[in-house]
Amino acid sequence: MKKRKPTILQNPFGPSRKDIDIFVDTLNGTDEESEEARKLFARLRASGPNLKKMCHSDEELWRDLQEAVFAQWFPSGGARAYLVPLPRSGDHYDTPVGRARSKFAMFVLHPDCDKVGGPCEICGRFWKQGTRHRTKYCTRKCASLASAPAAIQSTEDRREAAHKRRINWAREAMTTWSSKTRVEGWESWTLRHINEQEASWIKKNNQPEPRPVTVKSLTRWVNSNELQKPSTKKVRERK
Repeated sequence: MKKRKPTILQNPFGPSRKDIDIFVDTLNGTDEESEEARKLFARLRASGPNLKKMCHSDEELWRDLQEAVFAQWFPSGGARAYLVPLPRSGDHYDTPVGRARSKFAMFVLHPDCDKVGGPCEICGRFWKQGTRHRTKYCTRKCASLASAPAAIQSTEDRREAAHKRRINWAREAMTTWSSKTRVEGWESWTLRHINEQEASWIKKNNQPEPRPVTVKSLTRWVNSNELQKPSTKKVRERK
């Protein structure tokens, strides 16, 4: 017969989600208290997180955190009593630094204190996340904003690469056209060569078909000095 696991009685008056929410709200503030809270959170994360290591490196902070919380005895509806952690008040803990340390002391009592994420790489906010796995962004909106510049850059890179290919194909065609007298003009000769090369490249790389190159495109490239117009020469007349 399997042994029954012992029932672990949870303290109904113990640390609650509210303690995390209060500290997260403080992290997202803009005053001196919030600045101190962010420093404490950053030190905790930098330590491992290892709260013992963090406290051992700063005895004054350790003493402040120890004294920031006291336990009060409360009876339950049954035979048990509970010790309930409560933030301490007083002159020292009414300062911005003292209030931040008092909230931090209550915050780290909660078993899910390591489920706070932040700062978000887009908006800089902190948030309560669902797992202990650290994420970079507080919302899907910020994640989308983060990926947008990369997507834009990727599109610009593809357009720039396509433009360079077309310019190179145009130069190839114009060099060939200039090698001897032609019946066909240089514009139509160049356009045909670009379109043939591009069709082959698209098929080989399985890419969508871009906008076709036109005579206006050639004129624009010549005017921007990306192409040099072939020297005027007599086009052989058709017989």
